[in-house]
Amino acid sequence: MRRIDLDELPRWSAWPGRIIGTTPWTCPRRTIEKIDEEYDKDKYAKALEWYDRAGGDPEAIMTFEWSVVGGGEHPICVSRGDHLYATTIGAARAAYQDLLHDVLRPAIDEGTTVVELGCGYGYNLWRLSGRMKARRFIGGDYSANAIKLAARLYERNSLVSVRPFNFYDALYQLLEQLEGPCVVFTSHALEQLPTAAHVIEVLASHIDKRSNVFHFEPVIELQGQDLLSLMRRRYIQINDYNVDLMSVLQRHRELIEIVDTRPNLLGLNPLCATSVVHWKMRRE
Repeated sequence: MRRIDLDELPRWSAWPGRIIGTTPWTCPRRTIEKIDEEYDKDKYAKALEWYDRAGGDPEAIMTFEWSVVGGGEHPICVSRGDHLYATTIGAARAAYQDLLHDVLRPAIDEGTTVVELGCGYGYNLWRLSGRMKARRFIGGDYSANAIKLAARLYERNSLVSVRPFNFYDALYQLLEQLEGPCVVFTSHALEQLPTAAHVIEVLASHIDKRSNVFHFEPVIELQGQDLLSLMRRRYIQINDYNVDLMSVLQRHRELIEIVDTRPNLLGLNPLCATSVVHWKMRRE
């Protein structure tokens, strides 16, 4: 990785211009209809069509997805903490998988069920299943096309499966069917919800005291007051991403213990950097 200055960011991204208003940008409303159009009808429909034509494993599908912005050696700007770096798409993707593995590994053993909510076709679970020993790796997603793709990808894989799931459901049947302990995580999925209130309340009603929950998400409440942090705040706001994860967790602090928060560990988009929030139910 090569360190780059914040002043160079506009060379790598159109977002600084959008944030300060010099580049036109229409702010989206992150409704379930928009999610359906952006992901099921577009992203995962194209991935399913590509798989039906070319075949391959989840890595091949992910490579196809990233080919829209360039191949594995295509240069991009990423962030680690408050610093920016030039690297390649391939190196950045590998670093993100290392982040998931390194954060989740201490909570996972052979008896653990690993669950990703909003998992797409289960790429993260598939990668984790190749590096960790756990009972099962189960994902849930709203997109029918993602679920169809996962069924074909993991037809002969007894460890990984993806089931229908909706963050807005009153109950999460996906979790009701599982035996603890579980490690439940989200990876840039909770960001799609303007409020985390319903998700946290339903999760808290499902998981037992042996289970752990991790969110790998951009967290506006963990940002500072430096220029990069202010730009990250504004990026989250104008994209109608989640803005209340920490405050929702703190409102439930009588039931929930926030084990750890780590801001801006890695940003494949430096303005949408991944923070980690780890919580569990309090033991009485």
